[in-house]
Amino acid sequence: MPNLVAYKYEAIRNYVPEVINPNLRGKIGMPMVLNMYENSTFWATLFAKLGFEVVLSDESSKALYEIGLESIASETACYPAKMFYGYIESLLKKELNTFSIHVLYMKKIKLVKMLTTLTVLL
Repeated sequence: MPNLVAYKYEAIRNYVPEVINPNLRGKIGMPMVLNMYENSTFWATLFAKLGFEVVLSDESSKALYEIGLESIASETACYPAKMFYGYIESLLKKELNTFSIHVLYMKKIKLVKMLTTLTVLL
């Protein structure tokens, strides 16, 4: 029986949308944390159509966790929060113009409202 979790993970990590003009706006980084796995193909396609080359954060690892642990203010934060900081640190090491963090509010099955789209200029 095929490992569908591994198949989905590889499909998402290897998804490369067609970039209209990669030099138009530069590179934008996306941390692969929490709901970004489910929504990454949408955001990658949107940013590609806007002229960005999308760069994903490094894959999860113990080293990335430890980097996140060093940069977070509280040791009592949950594991995903510590990983989030590690993903951001991995993106900061890449030659990016911006990185983007998206927070969506979901209610039942419908997308009710996009609360925040935060794009941080580097």
